[in-house]
Order: sequence, then structure tokens, then C-alpha cells
Amino acid sequence: MQKKWILLTLAAILLAVLLVPVIFTLYVNISHASIYYEVSVTGLENRTASAPVTILVPLPLIRDTVAVPEEKSPAAANGWNISLVETEHGPMLSLTSTEPVLRNPDLSIRQYFPSAFDVQVTNASQLHFSTENRSSRTAWISLSGLTLPEKEKIVIDISFQTSSKYEDLLMQPNSARGLYRLLATATIPGGTDDGWSVVSLTTDNTQPQVPEPYPTPIPTAQPASAEDPGFWISNTDQYLSYWNEKMGWNFTGQTLAGYSKDLSSYLDTTAEKEAAGYHITNNSEYLHAVKDILGLTAEQFDAFVTADAEQKNKDRIQHHSQSSWYSDAVAAPA
Repeated sequence: MQKKWILLTLAAILLAVLLVPVIFTLYVNISHASIYYEVSVTGLENRTASAPVTILVPLPLIRDTVAVPEEKSPAAANGWNISLVETEHGPMLSLTSTEPVLRNPDLSIRQYFPSAFDVQVTNASQLHFSTENRSSRTAWISLSGLTLPEKEKIVIDISFQTSSKYEDLLMQPNSARGLYRLLATATIPGGTDDGWSVVSLTTDNTQPQVPEPYPTPIPTAQPASAEDPGFWISNTDQYLSYWNEKMGWNFTGQTLAGYSKDLSSYLDTTAEKEAAGYHITNNSEYLHAVKDILGLTAEQFDAFVTADAEQKNKDRIQHHSQSSWYSDAVAAPA
């Protein structure tokens, strides 16, 4: 009899162990994770260099591991050769000019993962740069081969962001999203000698950092109805940033900024601007305008239309349940 109870107990324990992952999978669907590393330089456009100019910037780390694999780094971009190099301060990304008339480097590297467990970041303090002094929160960069005239400057912006999105299948979608950023901005004034500079680091421990395209309803926004089957967009930058990440279009920050201006200009002439933002009443016409502005292929556009319809349906349900973190416009059925 005692042996039977022992066997039953062991069977119950084994069953519980097997059911835990199943229950967890039903409760939380971890939809995706990503890392994003961007380097943007201004102040070099149309300058003439008699010899190659080299810029060394730190690589992103998650804890102590380089987050961007070498195979993800392009070999060249915008008139600059790109490589990973070892320096006296640690591994760095090297940009070396290939043309006598310089252009501003603009590099972005994005990597997607099928599970949030692939990017286990729970706080911005876990993000670092490869040349970072962690006690002083500073990092090394280098510019060589060019000396600017007085009263002029070069600005180097470095951004590293991680994102993990969770969807709760049994309750509400978009129930948790962790986004963390580490930023460095270096301003190199005219007359500065070639060589190393130290820059301060700032962290952004925000959740969310990139909102859904329809953020939390504001008091002046009216729910969708049969009389008014429209929706609002309050910020074209956030709108395009969200869809760029979700659809994997991989536009750079500089490119998106230009598209955002074009989209705002289009909405200025076609949509009424209210307190809640641009009031859009013809969804099909609007989506085709986005397609033309971004230059989406037919395949990309079809996928976008499908995802947009799904998102609007979620936002509409969440708005009326008053449980959405992200719904910032009120959407009507597509």
C-alpha cells in the first residue's frame, strides 16, 4: 500500500513538472525580442579630406558580451568601410572613409530573435559599451585624420536598445514590453587634435520606449462609432517607428525622420488636425499613401494591411475595455 502511494506521488510530481511549461505557454506567449545599435555622425558632410578619416566607436554589450555579431555588421555604408577592431580600450567599430569628399556616416544594425529569452535584459544598467568605464559612466571614442576649423563641430550619436515583447494569451495582448536604451553623444569642437575623447553615457529605462501606433486614449478622443468610423494618429514619428520595428522594414532613424515629415505633410493636406491628432476617416486611401511614401513593395504592403487590420481590432477592443497600455487612437474596423 505504501509503495502504491509513493508511486502515485511520484506520478503527480512528474505530471506537475510536465504541465508547468504548458500552462506557462498558454499564459504568456513571448512574441519576439530585438536589439538595435545605431551610429549617426553629423558635421562631416561635403568636407574634403586629403587622407582617410577614421572614427572608432564602442560596441554594445549585454553585461559583458558583445551584442552585435560581426556577421551582422555591414562591410560598407555611405562612403565608409566598416569593421570590428581591437584597440587599447577594447573592441570597437571602425568607420574609415573611402572618398575624398566626406558624407555623414549613418549606420544601424538590428537583430531579431524568436523568443524574449534570447535577450534577457531586465534593466538598462545591464547595457554597456565596450570602451566604458563603468564607475564613471563614460566611454572612449576616437576621430583621426581630420581637424575642423574653429567654431565648427562634429557630433557623434551612439544608441543601443533592447526590446522584449510579451503577449498574454489568456487575458490581454501587449501585456508587457521591456525596452531599455544606452546612449552616448560626443561633440568634438573645431581645432581639436586627432585622437581619443571621453564621452558621458545616459540610460533610458523606459517601458514602453516605442509605443504602439495608437497610444492611450486621451479625454478629447471619441470612441469609434457608426457615425464616425475613423481613428487618430498623434505622432507620425512614433507611428512609423513602431511599424518599422514590427514589420522588419529596417529603415534607419535618419530615413524614418524624412518619411515622418512626408507623412505629416500628407496628413496636413488630407486629414483634419484635432486635439487628439490627425483624424483619418479613409483608411484604405491612407494606407496606400503610406505605401507610396515608404516605397513598400506589393508583398510588404499586403503584409502591412493585414497587420494594420489586426492592430486596429485589438486597439478597438482594448479601448472599450479600458485596459490597453498602448492604444493612443481609437480605431474602427478596417
